[in-house]
Amino acid sequence: MALWGVIDAGIYQLTLGRATATLAELRSNALAANAWLLAPSAAMKALAIFGSFRTAAAGLAGAFVFTVFRFSGNVFTSFTSGSLGVASQGTAAAAPMGTAEGQASALEAQASALGTRSRAAASSSFGDFGERSTFGANRVFGEAGHILGQRPGTPGGTAMALGGIEGSRQLGSLAPALAGRDLADPAVARAVQANAATTAIHQFAEKDALRSLGTGYFGQGEAGERTFAAFSQNLVQWRAFGDSRAYGMMMQAATRHFERAGYSASDAELKASGVIGEAQADPTLAKLIANTFDQEQMLRNDLTSAQIQVGAMEGRRDYAGDNVAGVERTNVATEQGWRSGSNHGQREAASMLGLSVDETARRVGFINALSGEARSTAVTQLGRATGRNEAQVMAALERYNMAVQVGTADGATAEAGREGTSVYGRTVEAAGYDFAERSGKLDAQREVGTAGTRGAARIGEQRRQAENFGFAEGAEAAGVSTREAARLDSFIQALSRTAGNQIDMAEGGAGGIADRARNERLTSIVDRERLTRMQGLLAENGIKLSKRQIAMDQNGDLSLNLTPETAAAMSKAGLINESQLGAIANGGHARFSFAHNDLLVSSRTDFSRSARSDTSTRFEAGKQAGPDTIEHFMGGGAEGQAMLSNWLRGGFEMDRKGEWRLKPQVADTLQRDVQAIMAQTGWQRTLSRSAQDQTTMGTSVNVELGRSVGVSENEDIGERGQGAGRKTQGRRAQAPQKMQSTSGRVGAGVGFSSRDTSSTSEAAGSTLDIVNYDVRESIAAAERAAARSSDPEAAFSRELSNRVLGDEGIRNRYLQDADSGRATFDITGPLTSLEQNSVLAKGSFSTDIEGSPGDGDSSFKKR
Repeated sequence: MALWGVIDAGIYQLTLGRATATLAELRSNALAANAWLLAPSAAMKALAIFGSFRTAAAGLAGAFVFTVFRFSGNVFTSFTSGSLGVASQGTAAAAPMGTAEGQASALEAQASALGTRSRAAASSSFGDFGERSTFGANRVFGEAGHILGQRPGTPGGTAMALGGIEGSRQLGSLAPALAGRDLADPAVARAVQANAATTAIHQFAEKDALRSLGTGYFGQGEAGERTFAAFSQNLVQWRAFGDSRAYGMMMQAATRHFERAGYSASDAELKASGVIGEAQADPTLAKLIANTFDQEQMLRNDLTSAQIQVGAMEGRRDYAGDNVAGVERTNVATEQGWRSGSNHGQREAASMLGLSVDETARRVGFINALSGEARSTAVTQLGRATGRNEAQVMAALERYNMAVQVGTADGATAEAGREGTSVYGRTVEAAGYDFAERSGKLDAQREVGTAGTRGAARIGEQRRQAENFGFAEGAEAAGVSTREAARLDSFIQALSRTAGNQIDMAEGGAGGIADRARNERLTSIVDRERLTRMQGLLAENGIKLSKRQIAMDQNGDLSLNLTPETAAAMSKAGLINESQLGAIANGGHARFSFAHNDLLVSSRTDFSRSARSDTSTRFEAGKQAGPDTIEHFMGGGAEGQAMLSNWLRGGFEMDRKGEWRLKPQVADTLQRDVQAIMAQTGWQRTLSRSAQDQTTMGTSVNVELGRSVGVSENEDIGERGQGAGRKTQGRRAQAPQKMQSTSGRVGAGVGFSSRDTSSTSEAAGSTLDIVNYDVRESIAAAERAAARSSDPEAAFSRELSNRVLGDEGIRNRYLQDADSGRATFDITGPLTSLEQNSVLAKGSFSTDIEGSPGDGDSSFKKR
């Protein structure tokens, strides 16, 4: 057996190539249907080749054993006959395929076998009965019908296109594994298998991670995992989209889960809030839930990331062309230089500070974090206070800061340009002056020390506050705001001082101003020394008076305008005598002089009266009224009527019957003004009458001479003379008639005619102004209403206002009549009425062509 195995292994290596060539028919048909039908033939051939050579190996081994070991060949043959039976079976099976008839018989048998298998499969699924047995076919048919209904096309084209799309999708999913290789390559299958294994491992790892997270939050078992699934979905909905309802549902579900687990209501709510806080801060949970919640978003992110990478590469190629490596190398070198320089600077700064780089970085980071946190907190608070978000607040701050800096820089640059200097030079110079000013203040403060500086600052602040408070109180007492009081105070002071300064400069200039100032100061000194001087003069003569007494003696005069009652009271008090009282019994003027002890030194009374005469109207302080004033009076309601009453005071006189009548001048003024008001309505009416007397005288002479001869003969035969009783019968059938007429005329004439006529005419006419009549009628009616009134001015004003400008007054009536009489439509002459309306509306006929050659050009006439 060992010898046979060694010989068989050697012969196997020799025959392997021939057996492989036998199976080449399958590869030559690209694994098509024909190749699978011919597979039994090729397999049998290969098996026959191996069987033949194995038989030879067994024979060779038997001969060798029989020769060397003298062992019977029958015994060895019994050992190998069983294994050689397979080879004989292969040879017998492959023998028929050597001829064309055998191959055709094998193909037909294979086709019959396929049919038999189909019927067997149908028989095995017969138990599905109907719907389930035809489900696959129906599904494919329905899918095809829907696709053809949505995207119709040529027969077979839609299916081919859809198949191509599905094939493209499958090839696209296999593209990383193909990498230019054939689909039949075993390496492709191994790559796909490895990818599927990796994906499954990731999915299992993700699910295990989710399960571990869920069981850690909500416990083991299906209930905990189900609660965690709903919890994670609501958490993502809340965190990603800000849905407050999702937070409520998440809180409620978690609370109920912990209540079912045995927690009390308050403990369950506390536990749920703690779980939400932990889950909210868990990065693994957030990432896993985000990936599982929105796969489409994750794919879009991956696609965007790939597009960014591709765009970056294409940008580098577009910029650098064929020198991408050189440009990238330069950029990396530059970045490395910046980074190295920055790191070197940080090391030098740390060494100068005597600190390590770590400590320096820690302190800088700490300070930056504190300032950043303070700034971010301030920005957040400002955003909440102003109703804006942090981005809007930062944008506003940056815009403001940038605007201020740019404005300052532009202003400084422009001013430096006008002065012919640089911003730096001007800044340096200004800084020097600022420093000098501060140094001067510091020197002065050093002279008084810190206590003196503090005291001066306190006194100055107290004075400033006192002045401000006093100014505010004064403004409040005046009934105005502090701002308004300050504005008025500054305005008046600036105006008065500027006006006085202008006059001072115009009158003598600087020298005149100095001289007047000296005079004013000297006069003020002398005036203030007058009391002292007077007191000294009196003291020299033995009279001792205080300065107060002297001042009161100088200012003891008092002037009053007295009424009769006050004059009588002063007479009773002894301040005036009877003769003085007689002078001012009906009122007058009095002047009194008192000493410093209230002693009456003298008193004087007088009464005076003057008069004047002018030709103007005496009403309203002699002023004439006008249409606008009268209209304002009558249309101003109660206040206007009161003003009209005041204007009319003195304009009424009483007749012999005891009735108030307007003076003619006032009546004419009112007539003129009210008629002018009515003329504004645009409605003018007049009544005209005329009488005419005409006399006609004439002479007529007529002479005629003539002669005329005429002959006429008539003959009628028939029944035309029948009575009325036969009229009906005559209508039915008339009898024959016969008529004969003969006429002739001869005439001659001579005539002469003469006529002489003369005419005389005399006409008389009169016209009545209806508007004037109505206005005078209204004034007369108002005058009748005021005739017996105790207050004729008020009664007249009220009645005249109602009749002229009231709701039913003549002005409203005229306006209504004017509106009603605006059109000229007449039913008896419609066409003429239309033309009249056209003339009134636009000044031309309706058939007039606008812009005709005969029209003018108004382009340079409009304003």
